[in-house]
Amino acid sequence: MPAHSMTAAAAAGASLLIIYLAIRRRRRLSSSFLPTQSFGAKHEGLLRDARLDKLLVITDFDATLTTGDSTQCHDLVGFSDLLAAQFREGFAPLLDWQTNPLTDGVQWWDTAHALMVKYGQPPRSLIPRMVRQSSMVPRPGALKLLHRLALLNVPVLIVSAGLSDVIEEFLRQHDARLQL
Repeated sequence: MPAHSMTAAAAAGASLLIIYLAIRRRRRLSSSFLPTQSFGAKHEGLLRDARLDKLLVITDFDATLTTGDSTQCHDLVGFSDLLAAQFREGFAPLLDWQTNPLTDGVQWWDTAHALMVKYGQPPRSLIPRMVRQSSMVPRPGALKLLHRLALLNVPVLIVSAGLSDVIEEFLRQHDARLQL
């Protein structure tokens, strides 16, 4: 497993799902929101006044909705035998986090996506097969949570540096009832 997958898994373990409660109060913030109050007191106040119709779940995808040892979106593209060998040769060094000097997220992302555009990879028509043949595995309970949130009409926002086409296909193949 690439070292960055283990790092991402550790980070994801620390914050499995980030839940943001957008609560609009009719009155000004009470004293429970003063800076001298502990996080626990503030959190209690948010939960006390929480309403389901004001809930929004924000989550990452790679190593959050998927297991920490799952193939990540960019790994799927970089290592897929379905894609052109010339593209994979250019993309593979980006996935070597030990020796790759482009470890800055923005520069890495720009370089990786420039290669995808240059080679026209991955073709949209191959994405379902790539996802199906991958070792992307849903984190235990994640799909059940997404289904429950859909039944409750709670919006879920997936914020990811991964590939939206891959993420959407993964969710489709796992019957995650989200508005894509």
